Amino acid sequence: MTLSMYLLGGRNSNDIFLGNQTKGINEDRDILVYDTSEGQGESLNQLEDYFHKIWKESCVSIKKGKQSSRYTDAYRHMEEIYISLLKRYNDIETYSAWEKDTIEANKITLINNGIEAGRKTPQVLQTIQFLLKMQIM
Repeated sequence: MTLSMYLLGGRNSNDIFLGNQTKGINEDRDILVYDTSEGQGESLNQLEDYFHKIWKESCVSIKKGKQSSRYTDAYRHMEEIYISLLKRYNDIETYSAWEKDTIEANKITLINNGIEAGRKTPQVLQTIQFLLKMQIM
């Protein structure tokens, strides 16, 4: 059986979400999705399409040897955070019970606000509000 998975969370927006670096600041939660339909899951395909759109339209290539010290410093900082997380959660690299710790979902739909800069319709917020209203009914 082919197993495809992805991990979603908000940590790409700011490194304060990488754990308890500062008291009183958000601690992000991630969601692990694994698809047992051999890569045919709708959310997996939706995520891949979204990734390629961002990659094509919004990413800038950083050529090797042309990296500023800012990127090197950021990489070193991320390594330090990872090492501190390894000390705190020593099973990060060996954890194998993730499958029993998951909950089956019948359908997953990903929502985003688009990749364009500037003001836009808050589609994620509107969808959450709609779903909450549906639960109340």
